[in-house]
Amino acid sequence: MARAIALHPDVYNLLIVVNINNFTVSEIRDALMYESRFFNDKTETRKCIYRVICKLTKLKLLIKHTHSEVKNSRYIKSEKFITANFVIKSSADVPATQQPKVKLLPNEKGENNTNFLYELSKEKKTYEAELAISLSEVEEFKDLMQRFPKQNDLFKPFYLETRERSVQLLGKVNALTKVLNTAELAA
Repeated sequence: MARAIALHPDVYNLLIVVNINNFTVSEIRDALMYESRFFNDKTETRKCIYRVICKLTKLKLLIKHTHSEVKNSRYIKSEKFITANFVIKSSADVPATQQPKVKLLPNEKGENNTNFLYELSKEKKTYEAELAISLSEVEEFKDLMQRFPKQNDLFKPFYLETRERSVQLLGKVNALTKVLNTAELAA
């Protein structure tokens, strides 16, 4: 079995969940800075994403297209990319130098409400993305169990584990949705 390729959660979200393709380094850098709360320096973000792109190109997961008329090279996902096994780096693996863009700043009443809602919104989006992936895995395991009923013993533990994870993620999404809806009504 091929080794899993670990990606920063925000890079994973762009390449796998959002499914960005046919991009330049500048385009993916800008998208990453827009979507992420960790990347806020243009130069450092460019260096980081360029290292990831070089790694994926070296593994033949991305194909680099250069045109003499266009200054920037474009990167396109290869067939190998589609079948590759990607995983999200755990937060312990994310460099400590990447600080969140938004920090909760206390004011006279406690937390700044705008930052509080922004943070909850970002968490909810992250959980929703993970939930979508998890639900896709559940569907795939169900499909595999139907197609290969004699191999159910192999698939069932993965199916049950992924289904449990989906339930937990759905609970987190529902909880954050309730809090955000209540906060919007109170505002």
